[in-house]
Amino acid sequence: MRAWEDFRAEPEKYIDLGNERILVVVRNSGRGRVSGLEPEQRSVANLFELHDAIVVRLVIHLERHHAFADLGLTLEIDAADSPS
Repeated sequence: MRAWEDFRAEPEKYIDLGNERILVVVRNSGRGRVSGLEPEQRSVANLFELHDAIVVRLVIHLERHHAFADLGLTLEIDAADSPS
């Protein structure tokens, strides 16, 4: 995180998948500390697996459409979701 200035991870949607699993769709943004560049916002998805309200596993999908495909869910694609 030291490479970033003003890094933000903003949850956009929480999806309860049942069986103590929650998918959180997140939009990441920030500015490079040295370069000052603001790369394109990146949409990711984080899968939290819980046991007795404690996170026991976290899977980070750097492309949200991969998370949806892995979980057998459908996703309405917007420009930030499109594979590059």
